[in-house]
Amino acid sequence: MKPPTILFVLPLLIGAAILGRESDDRRTTQRAAPGAASLLGGFTAIAVQVLWMRADQAVMDQREDDAQVAFAAISELEPQLVSSGDFIARALGFNLAEGHTDPAVRWSFGREGWRVLSRTVDLNPGEARAHAARGRYALLRLNSDPSMKAGFVRDVDAAGPLESARRDFDEAVRLRPQWIEPWHGTAIASLGRGVEHLGAGRFGDAAACLRRAEEAFRRVAERWTEDGDPRLAANIETATGSGKLAAALAEICALPDDERATQYDDLRRLVPEARLPDLPK
Repeated sequence: MKPPTILFVLPLLIGAAILGRESDDRRTTQRAAPGAASLLGGFTAIAVQVLWMRADQAVMDQREDDAQVAFAAISELEPQLVSSGDFIARALGFNLAEGHTDPAVRWSFGREGWRVLSRTVDLNPGEARAHAARGRYALLRLNSDPSMKAGFVRDVDAAGPLESARRDFDEAVRLRPQWIEPWHGTAIASLGRGVEHLGAGRFGDAAACLRRAEEAFRRVAERWTEDGDPRLAANIETATGSGKLAAALAEICALPDDERATQYDDLRRLVPEARLPDLPK
């Protein structure tokens, strides 16, 4: 290696070591064991930076195979980075899936994103951010795309992405209860899952999810109110309204069949924007 190159690389290696140590100090759980390729030491940081540039360009150029190869290498080099897994999953499930109309192709990208995040969870035991990232992906990507949702139910978990998101957000809340984001995820996923149970006639399961949603929305609204940011006023109003809806639905679940049907129809007329499903006959 020529001397000028050494002078250029050494500061990068030193900087990577400092950033890595600071990252470790900020982690709430033990850092996962690095991949085999990380035996390269500080040179791994440089390799990962190059791979990120190649992956980013491949995504922009829609060179899907090249992007997936680069993402797989990044995941192997730095499996302990939750942010990397989160970004890769979104690049696969959102960016690369865009423009494809074939349900099988869309699900193939969605499934790869799910696998990346599941590996991130496995390699970061006890890390709330890993569970929250996977829950967010299931909620915002897999559950919102019909082809991905159908593929998830068929190939991963028959309970569906909403149930998976609910479990992940609940685990993130358990691990880091002071963090507001997983509470918000729990609120949304629990409400959605409760409505799914309701539409299927599983009223006991529906009531449990809806009560959890009410609690979570209340905590979110309280935290945002404590923040005192006027820009959160609309968000607080939405969270409060969603919590009240969850509470009303939970009460309806506990009613006898004839009363339940009547009050449920009244609630649907009162909040048509909720798009509540029909009850089973």
